[in-house]
Amino acid sequence: MTRAIKRHPSRRNVLRSFRVLLLLVSIFLFLFNGTFLHQIQAENRFSMIISPTAAYLKIKPGTEATHTVTITNNSAKEITVTPRIFDSKPADDTSFPQLQTTFSFPYLTDQAQGLQPFTIKAGESYEYKLHFAVPEDASDKEYPLTLLFSKVIEGSEQGTVNLVQPKLFGVVGSNIVVLISNAETLPNGLRILDVKSSPWVDSLRSIHFRPIVFNQGVQTVQASGSAQITDMFHKTVFSTQVYPDVVLGGQKRTARALIPGDVTTPPQPTEFTYNPIFLLGPYKINITLFDEQGNTLHSYTKTAFALPYAIIIALLTTVLGVILARKFRKQTPTAE
Repeated sequence: MTRAIKRHPSRRNVLRSFRVLLLLVSIFLFLFNGTFLHQIQAENRFSMIISPTAAYLKIKPGTEATHTVTITNNSAKEITVTPRIFDSKPADDTSFPQLQTTFSFPYLTDQAQGLQPFTIKAGESYEYKLHFAVPEDASDKEYPLTLLFSKVIEGSEQGTVNLVQPKLFGVVGSNIVVLISNAETLPNGLRILDVKSSPWVDSLRSIHFRPIVFNQGVQTVQASGSAQITDMFHKTVFSTQVYPDVVLGGQKRTARALIPGDVTTPPQPTEFTYNPIFLLGPYKINITLFDEQGNTLHSYTKTAFALPYAIIIALLTTVLGVILARKFRKQTPTAE
């Protein structure tokens, strides 16, 4: 009896089919990724540059002023830009502006007209102007503002993505601080509210402290001062300068220590830290602020006590262990 032989594909044919399938998948992914990359690159060509990114204006009551912001279109196409202006509030720790959803500045003229979209041709720049008119009875006050410019890309320029609705793509901003004051110079109102530090420190650790400074005045000032730590023998064991951070009027922030720069490295901020090999006894932390002429504005002193907690705990644990071991040996009966 003859048995029919059923032929199976060889291993070589299976591998060949698998390679063909893998090649097709790779080609598909390459084409898809190329299209996607092309779309991303097309969108990235819509780039704007704004100047200045930050400005400080002082306007006297009873006068008018104009501030100009230049927006440059570095893309290959004409773009439409929508301006928006908001209040900004500095964070307590860093004093960096935080965008708000409100706008309360009362001295901006032609506000509705100034917020209309405008177009910039490829490679060209546009000068956006803010006009201010301050009445004579305006009180001294500082206004932090943020001016945003959003690029609008029409749906027809986005390929197959969102063909009906236009979308906003890319935002650049400029931070503006406007001071309303009639005085030529205003007093420096910088004060130290507190020095955040632990009152008790382990002898094997370091002393960290964070001075909180507050600007009681209405004008932005730059922090200037020094920090020192003296030990129980009234010897200065730590000394550094305060980093010249900017503190807006009526705001507070955490002061930082200064790392001096050199020819190649600019000055850098860092935390106030005293890290010796061993701490013991009381340490006085003293922060002093200076004005522009070098005169003392305000001084603040706080004391931290250092004790060898870790060593004491280790010794107590060892002594307690020895006592318990001896007591356990006495209670254990000896074999006769």
